[in-house]
Amino acid sequence: MRLGLEKQPFPHYDMKIGDEAYSDMSITLSPRISAGNRTIIKNLIEKYNPKVKIEESKLLGLI
Repeated sequence: MRLGLEKQPFPHYDMKIGDEAYSDMSITLSPRISAGNRTIIKNLIEKYNPKVKIEESKLLGLI
């Protein structure tokens, strides 16, 4: 079995998030994020929630 690739019992899950949660949101980036994906994340934040805090992984540089 390959972890994370097994068939899920549902096709997707839509999580409802209250508006107040958006004001206190933070995103922790993968320690192995590519420059391109970092740019995509920054653009999405700029468009949808400029208040979000971006945090680097504590594993950055370790793996």
